[in-house]
Amino acid sequence: MSLFPLSEHDAMTTAPGNRVHLPPTCTRLPGAWFSPEGELSKPPQIKGKKYELIPRLHVGATCSHSNMVHLAGVKMDRFEQSIATIEADIQSLHDEAMRAADAYWDFVNDQEKKMAGTDRRSELELSCTRRGNNIQIMWKQVRWFGPANKRVRKRMTIASDKDNFHYKDAVLKDIAKEWEWELVKETELIMQSIRRQNHHLVRAIMSIRNARAVRRVADEKLHKLQAQAS
Repeated sequence: MSLFPLSEHDAMTTAPGNRVHLPPTCTRLPGAWFSPEGELSKPPQIKGKKYELIPRLHVGATCSHSNMVHLAGVKMDRFEQSIATIEADIQSLHDEAMRAADAYWDFVNDQEKKMAGTDRRSELELSCTRRGNNIQIMWKQVRWFGPANKRVRKRMTIASDKDNFHYKDAVLKDIAKEWEWELVKETELIMQSIRRQNHHLVRAIMSIRNARAVRRVADEKLHKLQAQAS
């Protein structure tokens, strides 16, 4: 992935549907977030930055931006570039999780509208949040207590297999209603994959930061040796 420099004005106004002009020596690769006409489709956000990331562009050998990448005029080294790419992938994972969660909730709401009473309504609650680079996807059990006119809802934690990043089928099936079980099982399979991918991507960011620290120390030592030699 490479970036080309944007002015602060361009970076602030870049949005889906706005046209972005590429340097003449920069070409697109398959999978870039650009239409054939050069329009930005869905750029990810870089944490803590107000600028847009323009990913997955191949910069030719004659392009003046081939050695460094830029974010609205701010230079990024290859470590920062790698982290930015991974954070964009994490955002894509979160988007995928939200689509799966929305599909589940749409199904539940549609089925419950057809039910006369409350006994057959789902007791499962699915939540999906992103905190920093960590995606949290949880199932909880919802129970109602008290008389009909003063019922109180209580969310109860469901035990999960933290080593394998999933909820066991037997545990979820014991809580899920028969009419929703197949979709619960399918949704959890998707969410387990997302949790595991997120775990590895977060560890990759940590490794890149450690590698950057190692490089910084080595560069400082090399600079001192060169200064002494001169």
